[in-house]
Amino acid sequence: MNIEFNDAAADAVIHALTSAESTLRGQSGERSTAAEIAMVNFAGAYSKAFALTRTAELEDRLRLAGVLEDLTLAIREAKRRAENERRRLQETAEWQAREDQRQAERAADPTGAAYDSAAALDPKPSEYAIAPPEISGAFAPGVRDRSARRGGRGGRSSADPSRLRAFVSRSRSLDARLEQHVVAVQNAWASFVASCSWLRFGTMSFVSGFPRMVSENTADATWIGRIADQFARAGGGSLSDARLDLLARATALDVAESARFKQLLDGALSPAEAAEYWNSLGLSPADVRLLPPEALLALASLSGLPAWAQDAASREFLEYALENRKIAYELMGFTDPLRTANSRHPSLNGAADGFANVSYSEFVSQLKAINDALGEADEDAKGAPGHPVVQLVGLGSHDGALVAGISLGNLDVASNVGVLASGMGSDVGDMFNGNKAAQALYEDAFRKSDTASFAVVNWIGYRSPKTVGQVRDLGHADSGARELASFLNGISASRGEYGNPPEQLAVFAHSYGSTVAVQALKQTSFEVGALVTLGSAGVADGTTAGQINATQKYAVHASGDNLAWMGKGGGKGLDPGDIAGFDTLSAEASEGPGGIPLKATTMHNLYVEEDSWSPLNLSGTVGYLSVGSTALSESGAVLAGTMEK
Repeated sequence: MNIEFNDAAADAVIHALTSAESTLRGQSGERSTAAEIAMVNFAGAYSKAFALTRTAELEDRLRLAGVLEDLTLAIREAKRRAENERRRLQETAEWQAREDQRQAERAADPTGAAYDSAAALDPKPSEYAIAPPEISGAFAPGVRDRSARRGGRGGRSSADPSRLRAFVSRSRSLDARLEQHVVAVQNAWASFVASCSWLRFGTMSFVSGFPRMVSENTADATWIGRIADQFARAGGGSLSDARLDLLARATALDVAESARFKQLLDGALSPAEAAEYWNSLGLSPADVRLLPPEALLALASLSGLPAWAQDAASREFLEYALENRKIAYELMGFTDPLRTANSRHPSLNGAADGFANVSYSEFVSQLKAINDALGEADEDAKGAPGHPVVQLVGLGSHDGALVAGISLGNLDVASNVGVLASGMGSDVGDMFNGNKAAQALYEDAFRKSDTASFAVVNWIGYRSPKTVGQVRDLGHADSGARELASFLNGISASRGEYGNPPEQLAVFAHSYGSTVAVQALKQTSFEVGALVTLGSAGVADGTTAGQINATQKYAVHASGDNLAWMGKGGGKGLDPGDIAGFDTLSAEASEGPGGIPLKATTMHNLYVEEDSWSPLNLSGTVGYLSVGSTALSESGAVLAGTMEK
């Protein structure tokens, strides 16, 4: 009997991993010696910056070596389990053959004595299959800051260029050895995954993290090489830190000046092409932050980029915009109230279809609100289970509105990803409520799984309708759907490029957000794991389940929701719960795990704090994703992958 586990592929990947691990650990001495040589006569803020990059390199390299060692042990254990499972299956098959023979002989023996005697001496092997282990390896290199921004203004640094060049030469030689291991590991891993489907595979970010670490090393060598050239041209002595700061910028700006990078910024690449190209660049968050504002704005919401890159670009541009408000307002295309859409890059749209641009005063207020919401999310994450990171993604504009998304959890590595699509009246001027809903969903799902990791995005990525008349129309939905489809396609492309697709990608769409999400999932290039509509304001008439690219489709509507019905009409009067192929989840009072009572949703809101009140809701204080609600528990099960419906 056989299972889908190739021992030869397992042996090959073990060999590749152990060889790479050995080289990673074995380079410590040579790299330390090269750094010590460079540090002789190296003084000033850039000496300290160089020392910090050496510490970061050492930590990255040894951390990766540890990940590869753990993977090797896990795969060896997987081999042992696979062999035991094969043996169990073989013994069971052989026993069954003997049992069949005994049953045949028993039919000819009325007393059954011979059967009883033989069966007693031949017990049936275990019927319990040996569970395959989960194989995972999470690794991403740390941030390396190659500037002396902490050194203060007016500082100077000095160095011996010949010693710096010796470091560069040795570093590049050592990196060349690592690059050989990168290829060997990636090839062996691809064969292993393809031929060992019996196993469960979790996070595999080490596959992309390894080459990214080598790219960081390459960037270090290029940076130090340029510093050496500057000192050589100066004939020794010291140079201003400001001058050397320009070299740090040049490392990233050289890339930014290439024709292919300009195509990327212009939105000329598909999400898959953007993901592949970005992966080849080897840029770090520190490199991204050095790019000019125009590039930062384009990268902040560019579909196909990993979330860490969007986060670095979004945060840096947000800081720039807060300090240079007028320039940022114009840079985002908000000067002309009837500016037509930028066809090259959707995130630079400005106003489209006659929508008025956000006013300058609103723009400034919303920038501050995003910054405040991001800061609060960073603080809240410190107390959240799993200590998730917070990422700012998708900062840009849509139809004249400022848009953004905040993720609780790492979108690049989380095994289970949720996207909250906002509804009527949502905008970035108040991201706090959506962040709380995302945190509630994150924590509920976290409690339901011992093995998964999570990220939940509060996505306010489109210009939402503000009036009932606008809600009863598909205009905002069709426009917003393009943005949401692009965002989802980008997650899929980026995670796929790094060999680490999420196990669950679920869209949770509230109110008019369900209208947007259904239209978006008719356009995505892949199928998400699940769609959950919460208090839908209606979807396009004639929509069928087969048109929606989601494996599981759920509708949630609370009897206490007294507003959702008002949005149905104008070509979007269809309730998702009435579409064949949708399952219904509860939003009523129920009993949760362990007999804990769960509350009914009593209003249309997505989330409300305990004991809050709204003039539109005189009868209750429980939203769809309020803590302790049935709808939250049901949604958490979908995100965690434990929903049985």
